[in-house]
Amino acid sequence: MVIALACALAACDVEDELPWPGPPGALPTDLDLDEDLAAIDVEPPRERRAPEAPATTRASIAPGGTAQLAGTAGGSVAASTRRGECAGHVAEEPDHVIDVTAETHVALRVTSEGDTTLLVQTADGAWLCNDDFDGLAPAIARTLAPGALRVWVGTWDAEHAGAPYELAVGTELDPAMPRGEPVIDRLNAVCEENWCASGTAYRFERVTCDGASDCRVTFTIDGTTGEVTTPGARSSWRDEGLDERFVDALGEALNSR
Repeated sequence: MVIALACALAACDVEDELPWPGPPGALPTDLDLDEDLAAIDVEPPRERRAPEAPATTRASIAPGGTAQLAGTAGGSVAASTRRGECAGHVAEEPDHVIDVTAETHVALRVTSEGDTTLLVQTADGAWLCNDDFDGLAPAIARTLAPGALRVWVGTWDAEHAGAPYELAVGTELDPAMPRGEPVIDRLNAVCEENWCASGTAYRFERVTCDGASDCRVTFTIDGTTGEVTTPGARSSWRDEGLDERFVDALGEALNSR
């Protein structure tokens, strides 16, 4: 266009000023494509980086209160590194910090289309977790002292991180919800399937094992606390958190009361 304009002003013949001879549309015969392409400065592809984890969100809960939180689940940290029986993969930092303003019952329930898990650290440093309470949705409910409750919402495997979720926080007592301790939660599930079906409403609270064999199991019946010892059997603390011998011994101990 510049050549054509200059020639128009100078009344020259445009075809005489073409950079190469030949009919219109013909390619030049003296081009070195390899040399010309090598001279092109091509920007190297940029390194793809994993998306940064969203910042921790903070909320507070008081007796009688509720909160609704949301985020994306999962991360690269195995929850079992926090507590051996816990399943799933979580982020390095908590997804939420919930300030419990006074001693109250706190219930956490996750809703998601993904296979999510729940990991919690209480103000006194205890680790709690749950998986598959309601289908693939986890939940934890227990009475907590005032302080910061750190909450991670994980995914069953690290590859499916990023699943959106909603976390409902409430303070109403729901005895059916898990306590966040895999052994205790499994015991209560076994009880509902077996011993408790006969009408004895046990609610297991604690398992303490001494040495290599004996375990003491604390439970409540209609608000009354009791304890049984299971001599010669103890929990394996793996898989579902229970050893078959331990369950059998506990059943015998309860039936003999």
